[in-house]
Amino acid sequence: MSFMLMIFSTFALTFLVAFLGVLADYTIGFDIILTRILMVLLVNIVGSLVYYPTEFVQRKTFHETRKCVQSRMLLDKEMHRQEKILLAVLPKNIAFEVKKDMQDTHEERMFHKIYIRKYEDISILFADICGFTNLASEYNPKDLVLMLNELFARFDKVASIHQCMRIKILGDCYYCVCGVPEYQKNHAINTVEMGRDMIEAIRLVREMTLVNVNMRVGIHTGKAHCGVLGLKKWQFDVWSNDVTLANQMESGGLPGRVHITDATRRYLNGAYILEEGNGASRSKFLEKEKIKTWLVVDRSPDYDIVSQETANHPMTIPWKSTRGISKQERLTGMSTRTRGASTRNGLSEEEVLVENVDSHLRQGIQAIHQENWKSMYCQNWSLKYKQVRVENKFVRMKYKDIPFQVTLYVAIVAICIGIKFGLMNLMVFSFIPQAFILLTSIMIFILTRLLMSLIYFSSFIVLITVKLVAIDKYDTLFSVYANFCVLSCLTLLLVVFSTRRSELISRYDFIWKLQALDEQLQMKRKHEQNRSVLENILPSHVAKHFVEDATSVSKLYHESRDNACIMFATLTAFDKFYIECDGNNEGVECLRLLNEIISDFDQILDRDEFRKIEKIKTISTTYMVASGLAGEECADNSHVEAIALFARELLLKLESINMHSFNDFNLRIGINVGPVVAGVIGSDKPHYDIWGNSVNVASRMDSGGVAGRIQVTEEVKSILEPLGYQFECRGQINVKGKGMMTTFFLLPPDDCQCELYK
Repeated sequence: MSFMLMIFSTFALTFLVAFLGVLADYTIGFDIILTRILMVLLVNIVGSLVYYPTEFVQRKTFHETRKCVQSRMLLDKEMHRQEKILLAVLPKNIAFEVKKDMQDTHEERMFHKIYIRKYEDISILFADICGFTNLASEYNPKDLVLMLNELFARFDKVASIHQCMRIKILGDCYYCVCGVPEYQKNHAINTVEMGRDMIEAIRLVREMTLVNVNMRVGIHTGKAHCGVLGLKKWQFDVWSNDVTLANQMESGGLPGRVHITDATRRYLNGAYILEEGNGASRSKFLEKEKIKTWLVVDRSPDYDIVSQETANHPMTIPWKSTRGISKQERLTGMSTRTRGASTRNGLSEEEVLVENVDSHLRQGIQAIHQENWKSMYCQNWSLKYKQVRVENKFVRMKYKDIPFQVTLYVAIVAICIGIKFGLMNLMVFSFIPQAFILLTSIMIFILTRLLMSLIYFSSFIVLITVKLVAIDKYDTLFSVYANFCVLSCLTLLLVVFSTRRSELISRYDFIWKLQALDEQLQMKRKHEQNRSVLENILPSHVAKHFVEDATSVSKLYHESRDNACIMFATLTAFDKFYIECDGNNEGVECLRLLNEIISDFDQILDRDEFRKIEKIKTISTTYMVASGLAGEECADNSHVEAIALFARELLLKLESINMHSFNDFNLRIGINVGPVVAGVIGSDKPHYDIWGNSVNVASRMDSGGVAGRIQVTEEVKSILEPLGYQFECRGQINVKGKGMMTTFFLLPPDDCQCELYK
């Protein structure tokens, strides 16, 4: 474009010289012609000096706008990854409610917000791997996590097929519900099919590993409160007496069988052949509650479940039709898994991003050239922005260059005055008004700080030519002063038109850039909001890994830690406190108090001395944390001391809660230290957890502990005792899976006033 303008300017200059040579009066001397040519050249030089800065500014604006658009699209892409992970872990209604409340953090509440909803007519499934200890002994920790990841990923896919929602993974235990968050008419049948497919999956594991493992499945149908508790590491969970019963159905079941209650049987409508389960003979809880149970034998020949599944899910491959697929693929669902980053038309992610940015900019440029674009943002005559805020920003930007403009104006005036007096003896006196016109136009350009392109200078030259040829030679009616007035008016119109157009372009550029920046800032706010929610589900370094790498979701994420410290703390006697009746909204008020306790525990983690501690999860009324997981140096064992101090703080906080709520809750705490494997399992529904013998021992320190005491292993004692902590030897106790172990109680400090801490 600039090359064409230069050609047009040269053509105009040639046109001027030709007409001066052919039609000019014979009295005009060579010096006048030379002077006029020099003046035209100077005008073109000034035009060039004006045009190229204009071009530079516009290109800079375009480049900055492009960077903003590209940055916004990258943020948008990352935000979609965050949304995908978030909605995979939390139901949509709870996720949106949580994000909305995070925006309203200025609101002060007497109690912490609780995100719970009641669901009726749902089926709850608990499944546990029998013989998991034998299976774990055949694998090193990393391979065990890999196997669990593929197994539970398969469970997640099966759950999706049967409209079940996975709730949690607790070590080797998996539980889910059907009928949440949306009601499912066949929730009982779907849950039974889910259990049967899980047993088939574990059978494949047994065949591949030659380890005697099996799956015990328990199902109950009823109602539950579903939601999240606490302020950190949210995990969707369910609470009710029916959930407790479903859990007992699993523990009272048989390996390789689906164990259901009579309540579930009534919803099956004869879809399965059943036999009596005799669960009361294997579970004291079922015996006490007089629960009648059944075992699923097979599908009923009179009920066509397969055709209903195929109608609802035509792309689903049933287990029995996978003979041509390897056991590994049947276990992991590799035949249906999509790996790698998504591309479009064979383009890489970077090329797709560039294409999207270019398309967005083209649409923006087309919008600028539409007539309604100006009326949308600017006033018709003054060209001021309709929004005062935008106009003030634009004016402040213009005023930054005033000192430079004044300096430039004074310099040009000085140069022009010097040229005038220096060339006065060489020029015809009648030419002075024309020079004054040119000088006036230049000053108008500088004063308005509005840029002109070469084409307007070329038009200006043509007007000068017309004046010289037509008016000066043939028109004798006008005096020199009349000529001066006519040319001044024409020049003024030209300058006003061009400067108005330049002003409009300048305002277009500004509003376009401002819009891009506003969109980017808005996207950043949403991005930070999503990241905050996501970091309440996964540890910050793990969330960053999943969000920044598009292929991470389909990959196993794990990391080994040689010296992690693990703590379990269980709130005792809450099962007696929890009652479902009309007076407490069928248990909601009990859960509200549990939410207050967990939230207060979470707030303690915000203190600087506990920044090394990572909350892992809550398991019903058990609070689990660990330290030494983020990869920081822990040679001084400060992370172990932080866990010990945190355990003491929990007891102090619970005593304060008891005093204000008139309750007598207590904590049973267990601590251990040792190697663990931390990782994320479940490709579609990422779940962060830690595994290893050290975790199991820490859990046994809690479950085999004493209320009001902090029970630790000998390894923890050997670390803390040199730091001044005192212990009481409990002696040897029988630890499940470990045999006899010597354990110790961490004693309170001498100045401790906590009645709970014995």
